[in-house]
Amino acid sequence: MYVRHINQDGTEEIREAKNIITIENLFTMTGGITSARETEKVWQAVKAANGKGSTLDIIKMMADEPLLFEPGTRFKYGYCHDVLGGLIEVVSGKKLGEYLKENIFDRIGMVDTGFIVPAEKQYRIAKHYIGFDSKMHKSRDIGEIYDVHAWDGYESGGGGLVSSVNDYILFAAALCNYGIAENGERILSEQSVNAMRTNRLDGQLLNDFSEFGGWSKAGYGYGLGVRTLIDRERNNSLSENGEFGWDGACGCYAVIDPAAQVAIFYAQQEAGSQWWEWHGTVRNFAYAGIWS
Repeated sequence: MYVRHINQDGTEEIREAKNIITIENLFTMTGGITSARETEKVWQAVKAANGKGSTLDIIKMMADEPLLFEPGTRFKYGYCHDVLGGLIEVVSGKKLGEYLKENIFDRIGMVDTGFIVPAEKQYRIAKHYIGFDSKMHKSRDIGEIYDVHAWDGYESGGGGLVSSVNDYILFAAALCNYGIAENGERILSEQSVNAMRTNRLDGQLLNDFSEFGGWSKAGYGYGLGVRTLIDRERNNSLSENGEFGWDGACGCYAVIDPAAQVAIFYAQQEAGSQWWEWHGTVRNFAYAGIWS
């Protein structure tokens, strides 16, 4: 395993890595995994498979790329969770989508979630407003879907699932109830949920995360794959420290607050406006309505 190293004179050299990548590194985006999935070796693997690329085949090709930094020394949002998806396949002996369906989706009633949208549900796919101008209320273009499927056969653990609002709130509610869904099924232990929402970053790593997230992440740290609130006053938040969740690439937003027993999820499909600026407002209005 090799890592990129920048010398004081600005030149780059490839060195043998000193640290190993741990599972926690993958969960916390501190593994140094490259953000470039479409490397030459990956394309060669896809071409050899007649345009398809299985999850494990692609990840094995990605593993040939030098790491961006020594594991555990920086935070970089990228394909760490895709590698976790591949790890699940190796340990379970099942495709990632199959494993998730059996252990989460089917058990708690998530009927619209998967890596592929069936033909009979295609008409329900939300429009994707591209280049949206929130002042003019117009978009440059309208697409069918925010395409996260790089190749047929590749199931991205970091961003390949398609879901619905009704499905996702079932998942958020289960996490809010320390792993127990509304139908009584347990998908995680209480200890796992608490481990998930415990901040894992400090020093330079927390600075990296703050720079990545901007104001929307002010007062938040990062746990096992989720942002987690560590300074509610800094974020002017009505939620409690330990509230966690994520906000998606086109404006989706999840708030999960086990201490207050509050779960919020809303969705939109637009790219162009700075939707992250009003996420905190949406959250606080919701809490104000609950507590009023």
